[in-house]
Amino acid sequence: MARIRTIKPEFWTDEKIVELTPWARLLFLGLLNFADDAGRLVNSPRRIKMQILPADDVSIPGLLTELLERGLIHFYTVDSAEYIQIANFNKHQKINHPSKTTLPGPAITEDSGSTPGRKGMEGNGIGREVREAGCADRFPDFWKAYPRKVKRKAAEKLWKTRKAELDPLADSLLEDIRCRLAEDAQWKAGFIPHPTTYLNQDRWNDEISEARKRA
Repeated sequence: MARIRTIKPEFWTDEKIVELTPWARLLFLGLLNFADDAGRLVNSPRRIKMQILPADDVSIPGLLTELLERGLIHFYTVDSAEYIQIANFNKHQKINHPSKTTLPGPAITEDSGSTPGRKGMEGNGIGREVREAGCADRFPDFWKAYPRKVKRKAAEKLWKTRKAELDPLADSLLEDIRCRLAEDAQWKAGFIPHPTTYLNQDRWNDEISEARKRA
């Protein structure tokens, strides 16, 4: 259920907000409307698209990744279901009588206060952070094979949120990467997506692009 939210004037000059693209900034405002009173949503790009930007030609997974990389949201999984937690939710919203959330919260640990950008999940308690549970067993294999070495921390964090899905697919992803490097016209021309984009948008399902034939 959508909720009325307030936007403080300082929102517009916040460093993380200013660094966003306009579409990501608009999406973030929409997430505030559709998050529950603990700042949580189901991580369903299709649903979010229909709720916030139904008539616009934009990639919701890509915009969510942008918000993730800026530390404005966190992804987490509970019982194989994926959720979004808006970071520092109480920084944006002051709710006098919050409704009880029906969405499970992320696993949390006490924060030492020494990690800027990851603390303050205030919807779950001030001075706490998401615990990045488990280890990315197959992520090193993916990273070694992927040709565009940018934003490793963001890619590894994304892998961890989808670990149960991506670990079993790792060999297929490695084969897809090898195939695209050898045959995909876009990749061979140097147009290789960021690893976070490749993972978040399931790019291994895309068709191999062929070079355009000259007339």
